[in-house]
Amino acid sequence: MRLQNKAIIVTGSTTGIGKAIALRCISEGAKVVIHGLEKDLGEAVMSEAGNDNAVLHIEDITNSGAADRLVDIAMKTFGKLDAVVNNAAAILSSNIETTDTVFLEKVLRINLVAPFALIRAALPYLSKTKGCVLNIGSVNAYSGEPNLLAYSISKGGLMTLTRNAASALGRYLFISVGTDAKVDRAAADRAEVLRARFAPWYYVVSEESVRRIRLRKSELAARKIEIKK
Repeated sequence: MRLQNKAIIVTGSTTGIGKAIALRCISEGAKVVIHGLEKDLGEAVMSEAGNDNAVLHIEDITNSGAADRLVDIAMKTFGKLDAVVNNAAAILSSNIETTDTVFLEKVLRINLVAPFALIRAALPYLSKTKGCVLNIGSVNAYSGEPNLLAYSISKGGLMTLTRNAASALGRYLFISVGTDAKVDRAAADRAEVLRARFAPWYYVVSEESVRRIRLRKSELAARKIEIKK
């Protein structure tokens, strides 16, 4: 089991991708903080996960202090924290005509500010375990669909946060970005090879997270040099 006795927070894990990530982590031996908004859905995940393998926390991720409470429950339940998966997100339709500042700020609080807050809250504990952060990204960060303006802006910000944090903190923990597209196992394996080759703290954008973008080896090497500066 690759994640034996690892303690992991997975936000937005009562449904969808987050649920699948949480259950897969548990199947690999991890202990997981299940998080979401709906208590009944959370309890259903807990019944699959088992009370010995997970703990449930129901709260809006944008609430003041929510990040600290997620970290606290992980520490009190498992005694350590090895990883954070920032999966919780709002996919809300909007375009340039319908997106006002109130709506944009709402989406940014969920999709960008909340992940940032959780990384900050978890950092002291992740540094001790040489842990990692996985931010769930989207191909919309690179261009975006016309009817997903606010969402695309938020995911673009999350990609920048990921790169910046990986560069600044990568010597202490590994920070990477996932994708909401179907996982390409071969591409993920190639990303791992590149990460191990260049340095354990090097941030890699794998092919499945950009799909239409193909980075040449020379470009990856150039990015490595930029990060080291």
